[in-house]
Amino acid sequence: MYWVYVVESRGQRFRTSGVGGPFYVGLSRNPTLSLMEHNGEVPGNQSFFIALRPWEPRALYGPFPSQAEAEAATEEIKKLKRQARAHWRAGKGVGADHPWVFNPLMKLGGV
Repeated sequence: MYWVYVVESRGQRFRTSGVGGPFYVGLSRNPTLSLMEHNGEVPGNQSFFIALRPWEPRALYGPFPSQAEAEAATEEIKKLKRQARAHWRAGKGVGADHPWVFNPLMKLGGV
């Protein structure tokens, strides 16, 4: 099973400016482990993410049965307009029992 996840940079330069940081959309079999890699908590090949640490979870989509389906969902999410992305930053849909801020736990296109 694959998951598509969205994380937001909360690096120092974005916190002090009051502007939200950039988002990163990725796919993984274990999004929690991927987030830990982005933040340097576990070893991983994540050199791009070092300058923008820390990263905070914003959304989780899935599960998808195949990598191809997850990649297609990733592309759809990356095409979302700024207004559609605002709900990630707002933290709407917070689930108290899940570590991800917005967690629809569904495939794009509605299920």
